[in-house]
Amino acid sequence: CLCCATCAGIKMSDHELDSYHLINDVLDLSNRSLDAESVKQVQECILQKTTAITLDLGWNNLGDEGTKTLVSILKTQPHQIKSLDLWSNGIGDEGAKSLATLLQTKSTLTNINLRKNKLTIDGVSVILQALKSSPSHTITHLDLTLNSIPTNHIAFSVLSQPLKSTQLSTETINSLLQQVKPIPLNIVANDTQLTTDASSGRKRLIDNKWQLHSSTISYSPIPIYETGNSKIYKGQYRSPDGSTVDDVALKAYKTLNDRDFQKLVVLHNKMSDHAPRFIGVYIENGINYVVMEWCSFGSIATLLADDHSENVEYFARILNPIYRRVRVCAVIARALQFLINIQLVH
Repeated sequence: CLCCATCAGIKMSDHELDSYHLINDVLDLSNRSLDAESVKQVQECILQKTTAITLDLGWNNLGDEGTKTLVSILKTQPHQIKSLDLWSNGIGDEGAKSLATLLQTKSTLTNINLRKNKLTIDGVSVILQALKSSPSHTITHLDLTLNSIPTNHIAFSVLSQPLKSTQLSTETINSLLQQVKPIPLNIVANDTQLTTDASSGRKRLIDNKWQLHSSTISYSPIPIYETGNSKIYKGQYRSPDGSTVDDVALKAYKTLNDRDFQKLVVLHNKMSDHAPRFIGVYIENGINYVVMEWCSFGSIATLLADDHSENVEYFARILNPIYRRVRVCAVIARALQFLINIQLVH
């Protein structure tokens, strides 16, 4: 039995293939100009292996069609491949759609290298969506670097490094997806999306899904911050089972309008790991208190000030005051860019 392994159609025996290509369970078929047609012969090579292997097809010419062919082969042998290297193959968004179907197949695959291909934000989004819809996936390493992601895109810095196992959990993928493909929101007063979000927020509150019981909330009656009609209090939130007690901030509202409810929906959906956690709404004497995770470093004004508060002192010990201001402003700029990307302005 002969197995074709090279672009020139050179036939290699099983013994030659094993000794030349399969080293430490790595089947190296890189840099052989394999295309959509010749990649079909990979199936014969894979079928001869009894253990899961690393398949290196990097620096070939698979493109989208070749990737589609390869995926159809691998889906028939889902437990034969533990690592798939497809770097520099001209794979675009259509190829990403094919790979997404592979990721939704139960397999032994743990590593995918898609470095230096032609994936756009759309292709990256498709792959991440596939991982999100398969919470039991086995992927622990995903390399999407050097694809067609604009350097000014909010997700560029994250995607400029390979994604490791800690970044591939369902919660982290949700956050990354929002950066990669933001959910379009519009807060124009008569916009349908605003009305829909506000209605869903009101329904959650009316159905007691957001409303907090008085036994879970305690707070100081003296506001820590007050400006105009806004008052913010510091308090504590005790979980219903009493197992945890967390510091929280309570922002008082006499009434919650459509835009307020829309913001709560955004916070509830946790679009970013850098946003404070929304806990719920506590109602007392007709006042709505929006309860949020307590941010221990205080306000931006505090961080920029030259006072001697404990938090500023902490920063001052490790950063030059001018450099500290630059760093804080850079974080603010990234936060504003995120709000612009999801089209939420407040």
